This record gives sequence, C-alpha cells and structure tokens, in this order.
Amino acid sequence: MHSKFRASSTFAAGILLATAGLTVATQPAALATPPNLDSTSSVTTGDGTRTIPATGDSITVFKLSFTADSTKNYYVSTSITESQPSSTSDELLYSQVNLTCAGQGTQVQGSTTNTFAGQSITVTPRMVYDPQSSGPVTCSVTAKSGRPRPASPDTQPNSNYWTVDTGSKLSISQGMDSWTGEVGQTSPNRLLTSSSPNYTPSSDEVSLPNSLTSFDLISDHKLTVCTSDSGGAGGEDGADCSGYIDRNGSSTVQLTVKVRQKYSNGEWCGSSQTVISRSIDISRNRHHVMSFNKVNIDPIVGCARRFVITTSFELASGSTATIVHGSYENTLLTS
Repeated sequence: MHSKFRASSTFAAGILLATAGLTVATQPAALATPPNLDSTSSVTTGDGTRTIPATGDSITVFKLSFTADSTKNYYVSTSITESQPSSTSDELLYSQVNLTCAGQGTQVQGSTTNTFAGQSITVTPRMVYDPQSSGPVTCSVTAKSGRPRPASPDTQPNSNYWTVDTGSKLSISQGMDSWTGEVGQTSPNRLLTSSSPNYTPSSDEVSLPNSLTSFDLISDHKLTVCTSDSGGAGGEDGADCSGYIDRNGSSTVQLTVKVRQKYSNGEWCGSSQTVISRSIDISRNRHHVMSFNKVNIDPIVGCARRFVITTSFELASGSTATIVHGSYENTLLTS
C-alpha cells in the first residue's frame, strides 16, 4: 500500500510555508517529461523578448498543466535567467519570481534578487507539489520588477525592465511515490550582528529508504545586508535593521551544512560530515542574494539510515549586519 512520507510539514490556508533551507532529492529522473501537458503550455521560452517592466505588475512567464494523481508527488522547478539591458536608466532593479501550482491544493515558492544594467542572473525556485486529490493542476511562473534606487523620479518605469533570457524553463517530473514530502519547521528571520554573529535555523532528521543508495542535498537560503532603510523586511521576527544600517557596507556570511547519521536506537553513529561550506559575499549593490548549493551524500555503512541535517550561518568579522530570511528557506524530499 502506498503512503507518502511527511515530517513536520507546515501549511497555512493551503499555501506551503518555506521551511528549513534544504531540498533533498534522490537520484531517479527528477525532471522527466511532464505528464499530460496541455497543448498550449510552454516549458521553455526566453529569447529576450519577454520583458518584465519595473512597474510592480505581475507578468506570467510560463504555464504548464497536467493531471495529478493524489497518491503521488511531483517535483516542480523553474530556472529563470534575468537580463537587464545596459540602456536602462536605473543601475539596478528589484526582481521577484514566484512558482505557483494550484488545482488540487495551492503551493507557492519564490525567489528575489537584484538585476544590474548590462548583466544577467539566474534564479531557481522549486517545490514538491503534493496534490490533495486527483485532477487537473496548473503550475505557473510569474515575475515582477521594481525600482529600489531610481536614477530619476521623472524616468518612466517602462524604460526600466529586465528580460527572460535564453535557457529559462519550467519543468515538472513524472509522479513520484517512493520518498517525497517536506521536512523541517518554519524558521524565523534572524539578524546577524557582530555581537550575535551565529544562527542555526534548522536541525532536522530524515530517514532514507533501503531502496536508495544515496541522495542529493540541495540548499536554498536568502540573505540581506543592512544597507538601506528597508533592510529587506525590517521588523519581521526580530530581524529589524534599525540601528545597524551602513549605506556603504557589505557582508560576508559563512554557510555550513552538516549531516550526521544515527544508530537505530537514536544514538549518534560516526562523525558529523560538513557537506556544504560556502562563503557568501553580499555587496551594497546586490543587497540580497539567494544561495543555491547541491551535493550528493552516501550513507555510512553500519549506521542506521537516519540523517540529521543541520544548517548554520556565521557573520564574518567586520561585516555589516545581515538578515537570514528563514521564511524563504525550504526543505523538500523528492525521489
């Protein structure tokens, strides 16, 4: 009998809340051809003609439809390459990309960043869609842009925009039924300062089925440096930049992800493995970044197939105060 794995999932009004900052994806074809696509759907566009003007309006970039089976989960991912022309009057623009699947329950995952004149950047929101019943589902990608640092108040917003570039796509896997779901708890935002430089937003246990020999661990995090009054979300869950703003500042944050196995009795087995260790630089212009990391993990022979995955951040000495956006982090299991 089929049953879905779910541990500490968090929902509100049918919308998936971002949880612990990690995606765990096992090896079998996670991005297979989407099932039952309607004939009008586009899985790949991006020739520089789809523009996202800095008006704050939400623009639909992709849309895919399929028929969901309630006994299965679906891995949904999008990769959007944003290119801002060098001719724009503003040096940088704000961008937000949302991935939404709806029809048999609604789930949302998003990513935000800054684009720069004459440069490109790629964002990669993704989720495990868990249909609440069988039936039609539509997944869409929407994008919008704004002007956080206007060059002139008289400039028309439509003259500032970024385009969806070549290689951008939306993908949906075939239905998966061996090891899928969400793990982790909702993590609050946290302000890292010189007096409080460390934060461990999650330490979660997952169990690997005997049928799988290894798994991919994918880590997503959002960080904002306190270089403006907005501070990225000032006041949310104790992550207020007030009193810490350095308009010319920058930040370096050390991200560490560790994995440790247990014996079947719950005691530790073997030593902790540091699987991701990354120094993340956030400039004044970048202001906020999405950190994406991926690694493959092999179980230690002799231990139980129980893994505790811990994510931690440390503000480097001398760096400007920085927000760790716990609400943008997510932990997913897919197979």
